[in-house]
Amino acid sequence: MSTKRSSISPEELFVIRTLAETQLKPERLKHCIAVGDTLLKLYPSLTSEEAEAIGLLHDIAHHWDEEHLRSYIVENGIEITKDEEALPKVLHAPVGAHLATVFIHDCPDEWVRALRWHTVGSVEMGELGKALYVADFIEPNRKHLTDAQRREIMKQPTLSAKLLAVLHMQQQYFTEKGFKSTASGKELLEALESGRF
Repeated sequence: MSTKRSSISPEELFVIRTLAETQLKPERLKHCIAVGDTLLKLYPSLTSEEAEAIGLLHDIAHHWDEEHLRSYIVENGIEITKDEEALPKVLHAPVGAHLATVFIHDCPDEWVRALRWHTVGSVEMGELGKALYVADFIEPNRKHLTDAQRREIMKQPTLSAKLLAVLHMQQQYFTEKGFKSTASGKELLEALESGRF
């Protein structure tokens, strides 16, 4: 148990855990727990409870169908980008960020921004967002990269360098598959490559 005062109460964490256990399939829940564990290593100023909550919340709406996600977005006035509008698979991110504000009294803005941009990336994501993006990509249950690639990312000296290594790997994959990057993802990559973020 951490000695730092947490931004989340035990009651709020209990609600989030319960929701995650009922909303997520076992493999997705395992991923979310691993993201929280990895996040704590990347961003040690978090308490273990905070990292767990962020890990669970980042994909809390992952299994919602498109209609449910879109109706929640409209009902709650959540702004999404044109790219997100065209990619329903990423809509769980803005929904999860909003749910964080519902379930956590005074949810830190840093958390909301990190959760909001964990799928497509953005210069708005903040330092915690960098760490969450990287944790989501490299957690040990992910099968899309090798342990050597994981170590290569982790040996980078800063969060920005770690994120840049992840984005370069993703760019290579996108190119091979013929996928396009989102506008916010391109802006993020350019900002990292130029040292502006």
